[in-house]
Amino acid sequence: MKKLIAILFLSLTCLSCNKDEDDIPNSIAEDLQEVIENNGVHALQYCCVGCSCGQPHGWGADYSFPGDNFVRIRDENYNLLRLVQYDVQTVTMNNVSEKRLFLYFP
Repeated sequence: MKKLIAILFLSLTCLSCNKDEDDIPNSIAEDLQEVIENNGVHALQYCCVGCSCGQPHGWGADYSFPGDNFVRIRDENYNLLRLVQYDVQTVTMNNVSEKRLFLYFP
């Protein structure tokens, strides 16, 4: 009987130690989606660190987060585990403004 109680106690202890999904830290993609939502971002822009980057208005408006910390901007996929930094900027061309999330990669 004592063995049964000990096994039951150990089993319950082990089950209560399992992580809930709420305890798992957010992925980079989830964090960026929150930044996009909180800042009203219209488009994403890929940039490399130390070089110039540019794109016309609306170019990066076709984006998604397909999973596994990747972002798709138009036809290209980028690994967010390689992301160095990001920045939200308002870009104005021909009196038209667009909020962009600039993603900097090496």
